[in-house]
Amino acid sequence: MKKFTLAIALLFFIYHSSAQADTSKKIGTVSIENAQVNTAEPTDFDDKVFTRTEIEPSFPGGADSLKSFLAKNLKYPQKTAIKDFQGAVLLQFIVARDGAIQDLEAISGPEEFRQAAIDAMKNSPKWVPARQNGRIVKCYKKLPVYFKP
Repeated sequence: MKKFTLAIALLFFIYHSSAQADTSKKIGTVSIENAQVNTAEPTDFDDKVFTRTEIEPSFPGGADSLKSFLAKNLKYPQKTAIKDFQGAVLLQFIVARDGAIQDLEAISGPEEFRQAAIDAMKNSPKWVPARQNGRIVKCYKKLPVYFKP
């Protein structure tokens, strides 16, 4: 009787082990050789303009390069009649997937400085685009531009 019980237990163990092995084989043999990714057609994800992303768009070379760029390209408007007039303009624009600036506008700040800030940013080189879930995406960017005489 002990031999019979031992034989049953051994058969159960062998069957149970092979069943687990078969399951792992079935799970492990998923083939992705024929999977295709179509990058020619844009998806809704590609057309969406994000307001926040995992990696925000940035000026090439970082914040110091942006300050240098603005120092070279920003012109204090001559038409400001008040001496020592200063202020800040908030620009908003979209950094496209290729890094180009689109839909540039001044959304706040003194009227006297708005066009000068826009003109300076029109000369901007392409930015480093934003990333979301590992993909390059369009993203809104807000940038304060300060004017001091």
